[in-house]
Amino acid sequence: MDLPKHILVPTDLTEASAMEARKARAFADAGGAKITVLHVVDYVPPRYIAPGLPEILSSEAGLVERAKGYLSKWIEKAGIEDSECVVKAGSPKRIIIDTAKELGVDLIIMCTQGERGIARLVGSTTHGVLHDARCDVLVVHPKA
Repeated sequence: MDLPKHILVPTDLTEASAMEARKARAFADAGGAKITVLHVVDYVPPRYIAPGLPEILSSEAGLVERAKGYLSKWIEKAGIEDSECVVKAGSPKRIIIDTAKELGVDLIIMCTQGERGIARLVGSTTHGVLHDARCDVLVVHPKA
């Protein structure tokens, strides 16, 4: 088995998703892989709500910029400060799969679930990525 050369770590910025960062660090240390951390902003307020919100919360660009600050704090806390950080807006499953393809990633490491209980009823992001990604996907349990 070849060790991965480029690992994508999608995160919802929760404490639970820090487990995937630890797994990515172990793979990177073992084989010298590059780590890219991805956060997807998946909610942009509808236009009829946006005018009542501060600029940083009312536009896709504002939300992405704000998320970058949270992501930089998250990677520091997770111990993967040397990672490349990417923040995009859209459907998490689609963005994860497209970003992996675009960057030539050979391993995606993600948790079984984030903080979206309702997602279990309609199909989780992890499940979608697991079945549609064109590279290996390592799914870790947040309590492992």
